[in-house]
Amino acid sequence: MTELVDFKWLMVGFGHRVDLLRLASEAGYARACIALALASGEPLLARRAVQLADWWGLPRH
Repeated sequence: MTELVDFKWLMVGFGHRVDLLRLASEAGYARACIALALASGEPLLARRAVQLADWWGLPRH
């Protein structure tokens, strides 16, 4: 759960609000958030996005 909260606040820092309930329950929303994070160019945010994608078995793009 800590990873989700970290991801949320990292995303907020880049101007993207994240709904944690949707992130945890909707694969399409999670994929979109992960894609935004990977496109951010921020290494820490990208690493967290990869961790979440792996955790949920989602593609990393």
